[in-house]
Amino acid sequence: MAKYRVFYAAVVTALFAGYLFFPGYFFWLALVSTLILPFFSLLLTWLAIRNSAPQLTCDQPSGRKGSPVDFIFLLSGRSRLPVARITLLLRIQSSLSAEGSTEKICFSVKSMRSFSLVQKCTPLTCGQFSCTVEQIRFWDYLGLFSFTKKVPCSAYTEVLPDMTALDFAARPSSPGESLLLAQKGNFNGESSQVRPYQNGDSLRTVHWKLSAKQEKILVRESFAAQDCGLAIYLDFCGRNMDLDCLLEALGILGSTLSFNHVPYRLQWYSAKDQRVRSEAIWALENLTHALHLLLGEPPCSGHTLMHLPASPVHTLAVLTADSKALSSLSLPATLRTLLLLTINPQSPAQPQSGSPHCHIRHQTITATHIRENLSEALSSLQDQP
Repeated sequence: MAKYRVFYAAVVTALFAGYLFFPGYFFWLALVSTLILPFFSLLLTWLAIRNSAPQLTCDQPSGRKGSPVDFIFLLSGRSRLPVARITLLLRIQSSLSAEGSTEKICFSVKSMRSFSLVQKCTPLTCGQFSCTVEQIRFWDYLGLFSFTKKVPCSAYTEVLPDMTALDFAARPSSPGESLLLAQKGNFNGESSQVRPYQNGDSLRTVHWKLSAKQEKILVRESFAAQDCGLAIYLDFCGRNMDLDCLLEALGILGSTLSFNHVPYRLQWYSAKDQRVRSEAIWALENLTHALHLLLGEPPCSGHTLMHLPASPVHTLAVLTADSKALSSLSLPATLRTLLLLTINPQSPAQPQSGSPHCHIRHQTITATHIRENLSEALSSLQDQP
């Protein structure tokens, strides 16, 4: 608004010079009116915005990469007066990256009763995306002065990775043991225990009779999902694009296991809780719930393979962006199959294995050939001697 201020200063200077050289009623009245006019402009702007309540919402709680997401800015108040100009500062940031983008939007409002503005965002990576209103500036009708409001107004959306299962089925006649030949879960009768309901749990696992007695929703959790001997550990650290590639691999691998009815545990080190999180997965709903928990946390600053739980598993898949960090990976003696999925195309450091019969398969994954890389890794595990 600098040009309006320069123009106003030029007008005041011209009227003041005219009053000095040609003193009279006309120049005096024009000068006084010009000096008083900004106060009326400020008063009307203040009356228009004094009860305004900004809000920010998102019409899509979850989306896909490359698909636009609409963040809706709502501005409501009691006044019917218009506002000449509003400057809005929006910051859009991904949970996988410390960097973000700030956008400046300028618009006018005909009436403060109700106003909405749609800001489109096209996420190109996975993660939780937040849109925050950092500042709202209301300009007066002359464009000379402004009122600034800082309100904690945010909206969130989650972009989940691809969870389309591979066209790949387990072959029971295979002599080797692969990820798809783990113990399959039996979710009925005596093979389950009861725990409180969590978001993402399937309604088919709800124990309705016991829930009615205890007046809270309880679900059955299979012992096979807890102690199936199969685990996927995600080294949740690295650059934004590397994490996006690892999450895509996790979504495809996890959905393939769920499609083949193979229960497993998804594990990662939580920087927020300072502990290893472990989620039992036996259906696609559980995987979606675990990904919501994972994407809601910030990535770790360094690799987390040293925090791998020493649980007695016989099949383990490790997803990491730093292949050199595998040297700090200590494997349990019960491990028989290890699948290493890394971003780095170089040969990884060999982990410390306590079992001489552990079969280790290393597979490099790239952002453009994730499905092909996973299919190749699973096929090689099934064909191992």
